[in-house]
Amino acid sequence: MPDVATVLTVPRELAVPTLAELRNRSFLTQEDLAKKAGVGQSTIAKIEQGESRPRHKTARALATALGINPAEIDWPEKEAG
Repeated sequence: MPDVATVLTVPRELAVPTLAELRNRSFLTQEDLAKKAGVGQSTIAKIEQGESRPRHKTARALATALGINPAEIDWPEKEAG
């Protein structure tokens, strides 16, 4: 019988990608994405480093800039101030 860690491990190809992964797949720098989304580069850095979680409006803007739905991104757990 497999152990719990084995059962709960999600294959990488099925995992929800992070903002950084999606940004890199689109060949965008943080600055490029910031300009496309109308947010600051530091906002993207904080989200990617797990220091903050974007507000709904920012998440929508970032996802739109990447051409996806906000639900398709693995956002950090920490809530923005």
